[in-house]
Amino acid sequence: MLETPIDAILTTNYSLEIEKSVLVKCDRYAMRRFEKRSQYGSTQQEQFRLFQTCELPTEQKQELWHIHGNANYPNSMIMGHYYYGKLLSEIIAYVPSLIRRYRGCHRYGKEYQPRTWIDYFLLGAVHIVGMGMDLAEMDLWWLVCCKKRNFPDRKIYFYEPENADTSKHQLMRNYGVEVVTDIPFDGDYPKYYRTIFNQLKSQNK
Repeated sequence: MLETPIDAILTTNYSLEIEKSVLVKCDRYAMRRFEKRSQYGSTQQEQFRLFQTCELPTEQKQELWHIHGNANYPNSMIMGHYYYGKLLSEIIAYVPSLIRRYRGCHRYGKEYQPRTWIDYFLLGAVHIVGMGMDLAEMDLWWLVCCKKRNFPDRKIYFYEPENADTSKHQLMRNYGVEVVTDIPFDGDYPKYYRTIFNQLKSQNK
């Protein structure tokens, strides 16, 4: 995954497996040198919900976003309907300013600088791999719908074996998501994911 030419990695995992693949130490204090914040002095910032990322020391300097919280910061972890609702309210409050800034940059020919993982989700091509997109993750489903309404030309690709939940796939297609089910799967998930990442890598050479 880290060898693919992508700008940002969004993960719903609280744990630090991705960091551990490139860093020797991943405790809270060792990680501080790789963490950066795009906005200061806000409740969202203190809770690490929207504005904090980890810049991985890879060749592309990829940003890693723990969108539902980071195990190094237990108070940031999103668990249960109350906290999902609170996160969604923060997302809804943030998106109008994102749209205004993006349209302003586009109008004046300036390069838009993402501030949060929401910017990457709405404005970039999103490849969803290894995540079930459970309907309980209402923040992500709201963003999928928001992306279709405001940025319909920006694609989402969802990868899952063809014998998976077809009703969920139909809902995704209604929201403009391209469901990819034609990649061979023999029950070996690591092999399946490697095949996907190899395809993404070859497409972007």
